[in-house]
Amino acid sequence: MTPVATLASLILLAQIMSINAVLTKPDATFGKQCPAGTGISRIISYYSSGHKDRAWAFFCRRDLKITNTCGWSGWLNWYEQELLFQCPTGVLTGVFSTHNNNYQDRRFRFRCCRTKRVCQYDCRWTGYVNTFKGLKNYVVPYGYFITGAKSHHDNRHEDRVWRFLICRFH
Repeated sequence: MTPVATLASLILLAQIMSINAVLTKPDATFGKQCPAGTGISRIISYYSSGHKDRAWAFFCRRDLKITNTCGWSGWLNWYEQELLFQCPTGVLTGVFSTHNNNYQDRRFRFRCCRTKRVCQYDCRWTGYVNTFKGLKNYVVPYGYFITGAKSHHDNRHEDRVWRFLICRFH
């Protein structure tokens, strides 16, 4: 199955399961925000060679620990530069991004919401969740939340690879 067909199947499955996920368009600015009381629980993206960019889908999972006290970061990276971010308190609940065709790269802002329990534990960085130009289908393990992200761009591939900081709360 091609990456596009795989992604289409996953999106269809999510819609059948009534999960709110919409596929973004390559080269387009997008902003995705989880509903109140939910955090990002799955990130799917595929690389479009024609656009030299990715399409994205974000899935959210409800958890009683997530509050409605939230805020957006400023821009976290410049084009073709590393991104390194950790929510000051809480978990990742939104992504805003814009693409520039001159750089063939994206800039990102993240939204974080506080948690009712402020003590993080068992935090760890994932390995890379995608390869350059490869399908990304990252599911946050049950009981964990995304609290940070790290990414770098490669000009040869005109793409980014990603790692996430995941934590438990108590």
